[in-house]
Amino acid sequence: MQLRDSHLFVSPSDLTVYLACAHASRLSLDVAHGCLARPEVDKPDAEMLARKGDAHEAAYLARLRAEGRTVVEITLDKETWFDGAASATEAAMRAGADVIYQGAFVHDGWRGLSDFLLRVERPSALGEWSYEVLDTKLARTAKPSHILQLCFYADEIARIQGVPPPGAPPVEIHVLLGSGEQASFRSDDFAAYYRRIRGRFRDFLAAPPATEPYPCDHCALCDFSPLCEAWWEQTDHLSRVAGAQRRHVAALQAGGITTLAALAATPTDTTVAGIPRATLDKLRAQAALQQRRTAEGPLVELLPLRTNAGFALLPEPSPGDLFFDIEGHPFWEVDGSLEYLWGVTDPADDFSALTADSRAGERAAFEAFVDRVTAARAADPDLHVYHYAPYEVTALRRLMGRYGSREQEVDDLLRGGVLVDLYSVVRNAVRVSEPSYGLKALESFLPAFERLAEVKDGGTSIVEYERYLATGDETVLDGIKAYNREDCISTRLLRDWLLERKSEALATLPPAPPPPPPRERPEVSLEKQIAAEERAAAREALRAGLLAAAAAAP
Repeated sequence: MQLRDSHLFVSPSDLTVYLACAHASRLSLDVAHGCLARPEVDKPDAEMLARKGDAHEAAYLARLRAEGRTVVEITLDKETWFDGAASATEAAMRAGADVIYQGAFVHDGWRGLSDFLLRVERPSALGEWSYEVLDTKLARTAKPSHILQLCFYADEIARIQGVPPPGAPPVEIHVLLGSGEQASFRSDDFAAYYRRIRGRFRDFLAAPPATEPYPCDHCALCDFSPLCEAWWEQTDHLSRVAGAQRRHVAALQAGGITTLAALAATPTDTTVAGIPRATLDKLRAQAALQQRRTAEGPLVELLPLRTNAGFALLPEPSPGDLFFDIEGHPFWEVDGSLEYLWGVTDPADDFSALTADSRAGERAAFEAFVDRVTAARAADPDLHVYHYAPYEVTALRRLMGRYGSREQEVDDLLRGGVLVDLYSVVRNAVRVSEPSYGLKALESFLPAFERLAEVKDGGTSIVEYERYLATGDETVLDGIKAYNREDCISTRLLRDWLLERKSEALATLPPAPPPPPPRERPEVSLEKQIAAEERAAAREALRAGLLAAAAAAP
């Protein structure tokens, strides 16, 4: 959003932000009006995504030029702002350029830069041609936010070149996905939805309502995240309760329960419309445990033992056990992510890592890891490979399919229950006092463990890996390995901690009842024994007679 000459101008991106988080739109509006300073937030992962997006866009531009198409590139002029660029875009459209790159539009308080306008041979007010819009996106599938942005550009194009006459081919909008696939849609199919969302956004801007933040996917990219996090902490917001979903929070607030502390203090016979009793009991217990943490430190409660979940999924330790963690780059190239580091430790925390910077390297690392586990199982058939959350299993399955390699070995690991997801154990075995059940949150219960690596999270690991590729500096790669090693050690320590909790849970079981005494066989009288023997002899004589008659028959 931008205030220019006392007029507010918004962009298609502002519309998609509104759809994702109305509170972020309210804060952006306050910034535009000078009521709030936009926080300066260092988001290296967001910057990396922006660079990847720019590279994806540049590659498509180069492809268009290689095809021999004439490309008109529009640039913004500081003197004329968007007005000059919009005039240049319209001029290029009327001149019939094959491709218009970074086409600009300004109209009715909106302004935006499209990625590409592509000429199609369809008569319009321009002449024997018209234009359709294409945006490049890193995503693997087209999203509603992409469609909304494209609908804005389609409307602006129609304003200049006119609406196709009845019977003309439908106007399409296009997304070039990160996979390299082009997804195309009829703009008319989404026009009503776009107008409704745009109308709601216009009403929002005209009379901004009071809003409050709630965690969402947009938080990872939002500059206002520090403000929202501080507000959640200050207000003791219900979103801080681990496992509470947005619908739960809305139902609790509607029932007059508005803070974590209030939920923790809710009587056990309380009912809340829209939340089943069992779910409310879990949320109340979780909130109570988090409430106690402030005064008592990290706390854990054992959940009731279950037959096929929780501690039942945690095997006994074996000398050959391994602890496994993958670092993956989700935006490596058009055909998917690259699993660039495979870290493994043993019970003595002896660490080794396999690295990859290409598809060939990824395949080699995948095969080497599977071969290592297969050989280790031959030496210790009872070993297990522990990891946290399902990413590692998903990656193994994906790479098995991608390379058509080690299918039998991976299948054996999966069917044999060799891979143990400790997250599945945790979620059904214990309740902890942390606002998250991520691996790093659970390190509160591992007092002997301290992270020392400079890399602190997976997003930074990806950014550092990009830096390693750009510089070839092995010390950068060593920093990523140090982070991965700490993840593997943390996994091992968590496994050991869970084994202790499992022993505690089993100790609470009541002793097994003694086996029933053997049943005494009733005594059989002599007369009954003789009668049974006579019947058996008669049966045998009859059988012998029947066999003899059958043998003598012609």
